[in-house]
Amino acid sequence: ALRENINTLSIHATCSVLAENAWTMRPPRVADGFGLVFLDPPYKDVNDTVRLADLLGRLSHALSAEGVIVLRYELGLLRDFPGDLVPGLVVADRREIGRMGLMLFALPPTPAVDGER
Repeated sequence: ALRENINTLSIHATCSVLAENAWTMRPPRVADGFGLVFLDPPYKDVNDTVRLADLLGRLSHALSAEGVIVLRYELGLLRDFPGDLVPGLVVADRREIGRMGLMLFALPPTPAVDGER
């Protein structure tokens, strides 16, 4: 479905779809980083918060400055996931849709330089 949406929107040049093992993947380096990363690891494995924090930490290095990592999980599994387990990322939002939960992770905002708003 994702590839079909990319085709429908004619955004091939700016999209990469990597279908790999979430726990062992190493994202490729791209010039400006990824703007959006979707993670849908096996639900039964998501409770391993150390493993999940490691995965998110590896992916944080591949994000663009305004990029977002979207983690999909079954409700009830990650309600108390401590966002501070992942250095370099903040929990930007949480959503619940039916039996599915989404956590959105982003890089922390950079402090404004004197004279900037």
